Amino acid sequence: MKPLFSIILTVCLVFTGCYCSLEARTDDPHFKSRTRSISTYHTFDIEFSHGLRADQVSNRTVTVTDSTGERMQNELVVIDGKELRIKPPRSGYRKGRQYIIHIRDSIDARKQLKTTTVRERIFTVDR
Repeated sequence: MKPLFSIILTVCLVFTGCYCSLEARTDDPHFKSRTRSISTYHTFDIEFSHGLRADQVSNRTVTVTDSTGERMQNELVVIDGKELRIKPPRSGYRKGRQYIIHIRDSIDARKQLKTTTVRERIFTVDR
């Protein structure tokens, strides 16, 4: 009976450890759009699991650049304190070009600590 209990306890601890490490990875911004086809006027919605304040978002912390490094003029909107909407430039993106969304200096809303991590997402406009 004792060896069976030890095995069950070990399996539970391993499962709990795996669950905790997977949970820790969900702090990253989550892009809601899974579309592979990006239009010239595509809007990106990004969820933040631990909240987001409007004063955390600026053209310093979130940028969109083209493949040459030129910054796009995007409108950034915080929705319900958990989601960031990145609207396209007024003239739209150029078809066939590659762009990068950079999310810098994200702040954990629970701890109010700045980090210098940069998260990026590359996309190509195809329609």
